[in-house]
Amino acid sequence: RLVDTTETLRRVVDHLVGLDPAPDVILATGDLTDDGTASQYDTLLDVLAPIADRLLPIPGNHDEMIRPFAGMNFGGVEIMRAAFHETADGRRLMVLHGDEFDTIMLAHRWLAFIGDAAYHLMMKLNNWVASLRKRLGLPYWSISRAAKHKVKNAVSFIPRFEEVVAHEAGARGVDGVVCGHIHNAEMRE
Repeated sequence: RLVDTTETLRRVVDHLVGLDPAPDVILATGDLTDDGTASQYDTLLDVLAPIADRLLPIPGNHDEMIRPFAGMNFGGVEIMRAAFHETADGRRLMVLHGDEFDTIMLAHRWLAFIGDAAYHLMMKLNNWVASLRKRLGLPYWSISRAAKHKVKNAVSFIPRFEEVVAHEAGARGVDGVVCGHIHNAEMRE
């Protein structure tokens, strides 16, 4: 693997531990492991232990194994499906993974499983291509991100995910939403 997920997460945790002042809360909006295996969750709990008292993990669609445990506490980490957070400037945010608003996930579960399998295959291929591009002196380029972008844009019956989430935010009376399902960081007003 070109990216060592566990080592990257350890570096992030080390950075968070070193912040002064320390954050009051650390949000993790899903897809907490690559494949959702028990050994990956064991490793995850070990790596997150130094920040467990401030961590708010919200399982995503790759975390099906732990979703039934929402509301329970494991190693000092409480598993939640969604939460509300008030920012330092008083804004109220709804925090969730977001796959509950993905119409493919809801209406065509079988297609979501095929897409997930294809995504994992692309991730493996992506590592090989990234390694080759690096040896050739070319910049990093993500196959999976490019493919996901093309497929989502090509399928016209998928309603705009952001619009659905924004509508839900309005219905719940919050100022914003933090979610990780589409793996694309973006701030909108």
